[in-house]
Amino acid sequence: MIVRRHEAIEELREVGGEVVLFHQGRMLSFNRTATRIWDLLVEPRTVEEIERSMSAAWDRASLAADVQEFVSQLEQLELLESE
Repeated sequence: MIVRRHEAIEELREVGGEVVLFHQGRMLSFNRTATRIWDLLVEPRTVEEIERSMSAAWDRASLAADVQEFVSQLEQLELLESE
């Protein structure tokens, strides 16, 4: 499955290197790791592509569970579009 940011995000700001956004009347704040994933979602990508990029950037063998959990949360919040 290929995912990317939903185009209808109301407001997006980067504060201190972390993302803060407003969507459907809620304010969401992402930590550094979540911000990196969010940045990757500017372009359509598979979850596996995101996992590989994150593992390389953070020098960890696998961040697969963390990436999958965050992407799932974004989907539940209707912040992603699937292709």
